[in-house]
Amino acid sequence: MRKTKRFVATTLALGMMLACSLSSFAAELPAQDYEASVSVESSAVPYGVYPSMANKTCDVIGEGVALRREPGLQGERIGLFYQSSGAWVVTSGEYQIKDGYHWMRVTDSPLGPGWIALKYIKVRN
Repeated sequence: MRKTKRFVATTLALGMMLACSLSSFAAELPAQDYEASVSVESSAVPYGVYPSMANKTCDVIGEGVALRREPGLQGERIGLFYQSSGAWVVTSGEYQIKDGYHWMRVTDSPLGPGWIALKYIKVRN
């Protein structure tokens, strides 16, 4: 009986710890204002698609915003955008989540194609 009580108590404690960990992880995820559908590239790297961002011209909102060759903070920096220069990008709608950011694939910009953090762009009206 004593072993059963200990087993049940341990199981409940682990379950509560897991539930708390999952809820705190979900609270840290960035909010999404767009519809998203998940698919997989041929290289088996998961990415998603924001249909509402496909082929959209966006203004860069920030000074010194990096355009990167690959998504993520470790991706090679192609160049920097400055809002004061009227910087813009055209997005494909594809994104990857890496290093705590949603990275949007850029198909056209004054610096060429690449990836930019979603939080630094805004769709033109």
